[in-house]
Amino acid sequence: MNQIGQLNFNKAFIGMNGIDENFYTTPDMEEGAVKRAILENAKQTYILADASKIGHSSFVKVAPIKRASIITSACANEQLEKIKEKTEVIEV
Repeated sequence: MNQIGQLNFNKAFIGMNGIDENFYTTPDMEEGAVKRAILENAKQTYILADASKIGHSSFVKVAPIKRASIITSACANEQLEKIKEKTEVIEV
């Protein structure tokens, strides 16, 4: 973990298990710590998640929703509209 903290990233693309209105989440503590360290050391961060992850919350909070842009498959739901108020969402 300490090694990741010493790296700089121009762009980071990170998968996430859950995205709720306020946080990016994952089920594993160690995985969450690694993802958090990468987020903190990247100039631009993109979260990759298919539509099934939107509105889902896992055990470990990784970062606030505003910390990264989201790239996701197109889906129209109320949860995604609330997330769009807090961060950039790119639907593909």
